[in-house]
Amino acid sequence: MRLSVPLVHVLQSSQGGNNNFGNGNGKTQIPLLSPLQDGVSPMESHPIVVIGDALNWCHTARIAIGSPPQYFNAVVDVSTSDLTIPSPASRQTSSPPLHFYNSSLSRTYKPNGTKISSNPLGIRTSGFLSQDNLHLSDMIVETLLFEEATYYDFEDCPYCNWNYDTVLPLGLFNQSATRNFMSPIAKLTSDQLLDENIFSLRLSRNTHDGIGQLILGGHVDPSFSYGPEFTIPVTNWENEWVEQPNWKAAADSITLGDPSVKPYVQHSFGNRTIAVFHTVISWVVLPHKLAKQMNRALGAKHWGPYAFIDCARRPDLPDLTIVLTGQEFVLTPYDYIIEQDESGRASCMSAFLEDVEEEGTIFLGSAFLKTWITVWDWEHRTIGFARAIHTV
Repeated sequence: MRLSVPLVHVLQSSQGGNNNFGNGNGKTQIPLLSPLQDGVSPMESHPIVVIGDALNWCHTARIAIGSPPQYFNAVVDVSTSDLTIPSPASRQTSSPPLHFYNSSLSRTYKPNGTKISSNPLGIRTSGFLSQDNLHLSDMIVETLLFEEATYYDFEDCPYCNWNYDTVLPLGLFNQSATRNFMSPIAKLTSDQLLDENIFSLRLSRNTHDGIGQLILGGHVDPSFSYGPEFTIPVTNWENEWVEQPNWKAAADSITLGDPSVKPYVQHSFGNRTIAVFHTVISWVVLPHKLAKQMNRALGAKHWGPYAFIDCARRPDLPDLTIVLTGQEFVLTPYDYIIEQDESGRASCMSAFLEDVEEEGTIFLGSAFLKTWITVWDWEHRTIGFARAIHTV
């Protein structure tokens, strides 16, 4: 059976109640959920889009394993293809995960025991393979193999103070690779469960920006976008930072402003520079010298590795143009300036982060992706874009 499933839909609903329902076209919707709480039904939640001290950095969805289902908060991640679920026997030294999978409680669990290791979000894990049903909204992916992680190393993880259990891996997978067994997406496509082998994504700009959608096998409602649509191919380039497979494109140039008006910065990237798309980080990660130049031109003030800007200055700042495989992507200051809510007070951060030693790789996080409705095609290795409509 082929099935199109919208996996995540932020609902403008009351703070309680069952928000799992069909939308009349054979698809179902579930909200992006807050952390699981004792005594709360798995489908009850506040309509929360972001986690991590309200810093508007990443999005989560609820997934479940087993029969009856055991629920987990999962970070939506386009850079990972392996599914890792925490085991009750896991050893860890930092906050996540919050919940654990107990195979003895599932009637559909099948033991495997093969030793395995993974690296989701830079977290080094090890454990063994288990097999059980994966629940995505009202769809069940049967007999999926995944890593039941018994060990976590959080030393190199910058995301480990967030309230999540695992990742929902939407990364590209190598169709000939032996590790496809750990990719829910590889299982979905091989079992022909989706109408199309794509997913589409709308990320809310902040908690006041209406709904966000992640739809497997279909497209986000076109009322959320405007203007021309265009598609770019995924590059097969590799370097020491980026290996195959990954959602990535050839980066040509980046320009802040217009040469006739200050501030103005223009930079053409060197040969075979790779732009990697990332839903877990917010920033546009650039080589040190270039990021400093950008933030200096904006008049941003540094606090540690981050650069802050007065939110009231956004109307006076210039647009940003990033060229990927010959296609221009124009971001306004409301796109590349990240607004945060700190105890009811808005603060603004430049998206330009200095975290790459040399040219060859840049990372385009959610500050870039929130500007667009995106369509990610696993089969044809392309990414489609249409400008997103934001309410604020």
